[in-house]
Amino acid sequence: MQALKLSFLACAAMFAVSGAQAAAVTVTATLTADNHYGLYVGNSDANPLNFVGRNEIGNAASGGAGCPNNWSCTESFTFNADTTTDYIYVVAWDDGGPQSWIGNFTWGSSTLVSNKASWEYLIPATAAGFTTSGAPPVALATLDSLINPSSVWSASQAEAANGSGPWGTIAGLNANAKFVWHDTLGNNSSSDGKYVVFRSALVANVPEPTGLALVGLALTVAGLARRRASAIHG
Repeated sequence: MQALKLSFLACAAMFAVSGAQAAAVTVTATLTADNHYGLYVGNSDANPLNFVGRNEIGNAASGGAGCPNNWSCTESFTFNADTTTDYIYVVAWDDGGPQSWIGNFTWGSSTLVSNKASWEYLIPATAAGFTTSGAPPVALATLDSLINPSSVWSASQAEAANGSGPWGTIAGLNANAKFVWHDTLGNNSSSDGKYVVFRSALVANVPEPTGLALVGLALTVAGLARRRASAIHG
């Protein structure tokens, strides 16, 4: 009976871990890009896909003297997402010269940051479709036709710490957030003249102590159950 109780506790602990990792959450996004971006959220097929927001419309910065360029300061957005199904999509466009985007996404005690390890990308075959003068910058129907089960995603290749040139330090970001692009942060990217779709599953890349503690509890209880059963039948 005691072994049965311990096994039940182990299952309950594992269920609690699963439940903690699979939930609807409220995400706060803080990001910027050189030069433009659109932020979207949706499942792996972009069906459904929801537009969240974008940076300044046009080329001028809107932050005053402290934000001389449209990438100098971040924008922040809050939206709902599901950790079991959703991806965050950042659709970025560069007007020329160096290019990057940088940001962080938080929900509860979890944080996802921009880096090359967590974000994959794809590039459309044609340059058409991104507007710097309206919202959304890429139509939902266009992204839905681009993102599907047969889409080929690749790992991002370029990153640099916040504070790196030519952008310097972008204030208000997680210390682990990095400038990221799919091939190079310098001039002459292969995506010049096209937008790039970056995405990451809604999974924290900073460990969650609560989740780790529950895993440890489950393993401990399971071990006790096995030892108790061995003692009884030994």
